[in-house]
Amino acid sequence: VERVQKYLLEVNCTNEDSKDNALAIHHALKRIWPPELSIVLQGQCTDSGGGGTLHALARELKALGLCAPNYQVASCTLHDIQTALRNSVEQVLGLGGTDENGEYLQTAMQMLHGCYNLQNWHNSEELKQLYKYVRQTEGLEAKFKRLPEPVLTRWWLVGACAVMLSEKFETWKKVLRGVLTYSKANSAVYKIASSILGLMGKPVIRCDLKLICVFHNFFLFPH
Repeated sequence: VERVQKYLLEVNCTNEDSKDNALAIHHALKRIWPPELSIVLQGQCTDSGGGGTLHALARELKALGLCAPNYQVASCTLHDIQTALRNSVEQVLGLGGTDENGEYLQTAMQMLHGCYNLQNWHNSEELKQLYKYVRQTEGLEAKFKRLPEPVLTRWWLVGACAVMLSEKFETWKKVLRGVLTYSKANSAVYKIASSILGLMGKPVIRCDLKLICVFHNFFLFPH
């Protein structure tokens, strides 16, 4: 009976140089198996870009004698899976940003970007204290955790941001009202908070947010 054994090769301390990554893999393999064994790799699966990926890594591993004759090179398919969410959002729900008149777009993505940007524009310590106060009045955990940036090229982060905002939706609404109370009407913080609150009050935007969350939890997350 043949069995598959899994090993974790710890190479996180290397940089983005393919040669350094190959040397780290070689070192880790020598620590797992005795030196008299000749260990070769049958293939690899890496990210699509950056150092230590694809054929650049394969060449360095081959130089160390670690590759089998029919060594396979593959890229992570998670980026392709995420395309399903990207296309849906871009073509149907809409992206964030402003229109030709400089007005904020009325989309769920704009709401996510607005909440993330508020964290950067508003005094971080004041925002944390306001958040903690609201959570305490709600009888909930008061620890503040920043929303991840919903980077359009990394849709995992879009889903993660949507889930976190959705879970604390009512808290963020109260926080935004507090920001409006204590900010000047012509300040950037006030304008951002005001636009986000307007979006949060639209049922269709809330539904779009929930759709992104469901897609993230039940499609992207399991992969």
